[in-house]
Amino acid sequence: DDQGRLWAWGDNYNGPLGDGSTLNRTRPVQVDLTPLNGSKVVIVSARHNHSLALDNQGRLWAWGNNQYGQLGDGSTTRRLSPVQVDLTSLNGSTVVAVSAGGFYSLVLDDQGRLWAWGRNDRGQLGDGSDTNRLSPVQVDMSMMKNSKVKETGMKKHFLFR
Repeated sequence: DDQGRLWAWGDNYNGPLGDGSTLNRTRPVQVDLTPLNGSKVVIVSARHNHSLALDNQGRLWAWGNNQYGQLGDGSTTRRLSPVQVDLTSLNGSTVVAVSAGGFYSLVLDDQGRLWAWGRNDRGQLGDGSDTNRLSPVQVDMSMMKNSKVKETGMKKHFLFR
């Protein structure tokens, strides 16, 4: 909202609403942004089991189900409020777009590289393996012959150009 607060509602079985509970909500509840220490959310993406938010300092936050490591905090512990995603593997690159997938997460960095983590039993992370990842790994785009990924106006979906 215009105050910098984030609101969510619906199924909250695994905590994707980020209000510190697992209660389903039929009306909007405020996401607990205390861990952000006053930073504002600039991009958000949510799926049925987890949520992602990028703050105005370039930090990425995640909460909800973490069965396959889709929160990117190096664990498989469910989180009921935001925890910081470990972006060390990006080597200082800035996240410009985020997308919460089904049990995995994706980000686009400012160099046009795509990063993924979480469930990978069918190769959905694009790193050439079928190993689940607890933190971001770079998607292997070598077969795309120098194509770059670009964000759409919605800043959460990706296009190839």
